[in-house]
Amino acid sequence: MASTINILASGTPNLRTNIVDNLYASTYWLGNCEVGQLTNRGAAQARQVGQDLRRVYVDQLKSLSSRLATEDIYVRNTYMTRTKMTAENFLNGLYPLNTRNKDYVITLNTYPSQIETLALNTLVCPKLTALYSLLKATTYTDKVKANYALFSKVNVMMGWTKVHTYNQTFNGDVLMPRYCNKLPLGCSAQDPNQCLTVGEVLETGTLSTFSYTEFFREFLQAELAKRLAVGPFLKTFGASIRTTVAAADADSAKPSHGGHDDSNRKRRIRPFELYSAHDQSLDQVLSVIAMPSTVWPAYVGSLIFETYKTAEKKDVIRVLYEAKIVPANPKLNCTLDACPLDTFLNFIEGYVSTDIKTECGL
Repeated sequence: MASTINILASGTPNLRTNIVDNLYASTYWLGNCEVGQLTNRGAAQARQVGQDLRRVYVDQLKSLSSRLATEDIYVRNTYMTRTKMTAENFLNGLYPLNTRNKDYVITLNTYPSQIETLALNTLVCPKLTALYSLLKATTYTDKVKANYALFSKVNVMMGWTKVHTYNQTFNGDVLMPRYCNKLPLGCSAQDPNQCLTVGEVLETGTLSTFSYTEFFREFLQAELAKRLAVGPFLKTFGASIRTTVAAADADSAKPSHGGHDDSNRKRRIRPFELYSAHDQSLDQVLSVIAMPSTVWPAYVGSLIFETYKTAEKKDVIRVLYEAKIVPANPKLNCTLDACPLDTFLNFIEGYVSTDIKTECGL
């Protein structure tokens, strides 16, 4: 039985709102959504993931109580609206209304954007900024040149005259929600018969992730980049797992009180943690623990970490992405179906800086 479950989930981009009674809607605001908003489909997907995991961790494994116990759950999302909405919808699936008291509240914890560690943050660390700029000026530029015709066509078709051709991340973020929601992919304003193809949209989506995947894998200073970018989150994540497992061990070692009801004893600390973040957030963690060839995470993708004890009472960790075992980074020296917990934690904590101020050049 799992003693802790840690889930890192990615959000889904926008296209959702219908507004008919606002005087500004037709004169000022020509869109139908807020920037960074979750789609209806994305919200439904997040709820479905919550429902699916309820069947596993509540109904089958009994790792979580059937009714919401707020002290058992910790939630953190980034400052972006869509990750908050993803967390809310996931929790509504995991614990629907009929399974919680009306006065129970789950806090959504959020770091200020300036010190966010759940996603690549090049603003807080000058050294990381310099490394990312180096990538953009070299390998990234070569990739843009090789695909310049496609990027230019996308910008022309979408009418993005003020968007730099090299801004492939923007292109992917805007086009992929259109594809996922079966919306028009984009045609030329001058010639409606000149439209983007599905292949061009998918290729744009793939290229939009290149600067991230390259930065943490093939870049000459990828190991340092991971240390500065992913290390701060891994420090928090590793410490949380250690604290929870230690508390569970201490609790299980306590003697029972005979026939007395021990249900009010604090069983353990936060057996369930949810980190609602971005596809890039999942990818940068995978760049540390998984095979370099691991594919880019999908919208509402879930990366699940389970810790449990073997029959020999050994602590191990299992890591799943979309219900499949994550292929381990060869440097980890274990498989992620049952990696010794100390081996796993020591490995990820090897990416944690002992002097972030000096390493970042602050």
